[in-house]
Amino acid sequence: MAVWIGSHALTMTELLVLLGRAWSRLLLYPGGVSAFALIWLIKYLQPRIVPSFLRHSLHLQPTSSTYVPVSQPLHTFASMSAVVLPWLALSLLPLPLAPAMERPIDVLVVVALLDWPLILTIAIEVRQRGWSVQQNSWRRLAAALNGYPSFMLAMLLLVMASRSLQLDQLTRLPGADTVPAILVAWALGVCTLVVSLPPLLGLGPFATDAPEDVGLRIGLRLRGIGLVVLAIFPLLGLLESYLWLFLLLCVCITGYLILFIRLAGRWSAQQWAIGYALLALVQLAVLLGVSVVVLQDRL
Repeated sequence: MAVWIGSHALTMTELLVLLGRAWSRLLLYPGGVSAFALIWLIKYLQPRIVPSFLRHSLHLQPTSSTYVPVSQPLHTFASMSAVVLPWLALSLLPLPLAPAMERPIDVLVVVALLDWPLILTIAIEVRQRGWSVQQNSWRRLAAALNGYPSFMLAMLLLVMASRSLQLDQLTRLPGADTVPAILVAWALGVCTLVVSLPPLLGLGPFATDAPEDVGLRIGLRLRGIGLVVLAIFPLLGLLESYLWLFLLLCVCITGYLILFIRLAGRWSAQQWAIGYALLALVQLAVLLGVSVVVLQDRL
């Protein structure tokens, strides 16, 4: 299997060799110890900061009364891959203080690696016996279908603003001479990237039971961390000159997710689905409008 890094196609072996030259990325930061420590910290803090009646929204307890969680070892290649691929995705992220990579990484590669645990979980659950398990897989798929159109359109808006699929280019802030249409695309992309997170993270009405396999559970948590990091990626350009603003925006994003968990239950999943569909239509209209403006400027 080949992976595209920038304009070059690499096999998985070549990709691991590339990471091996920056081994601390894989073992320490942003992957490895730091990622798994964050998973442990989230698991430790959630029961203490989230009321018991809201814990199902964060996968702290099953939403089905017939569900019995079973911890299983990583005994299959499938469950091992559910951990390894999102771990690899986190290791590839060009985050501050991380060792530099020899080649840039495309956003599509990271999203594909992060989503493997979700795809695998849905594929396994839909084949299992039992109505509750299959129902859970359909809820998981429905949540993804609600969130990903808006998420990918937000990414396209940011790609258009930065004129690159490379992640390190997405961190660049618009300059003073930026065309207003591009500035609108960037701002809408940043905002809607955050707004699309709840269904992708399985929060509120989009909550589902955690999978039985421990490998899938860890993989989904790594995926969640990766998606949140991608959501704040366009804001990393603020770190050099506007650290206070970056921290303030991170607090706002955290507050938004907490408010969604606490208040989203007032509306049904179907109502949220309609809302996200309308959001995707607005994004698509802006994307097409900005494309026309940019094309006219180049002619």
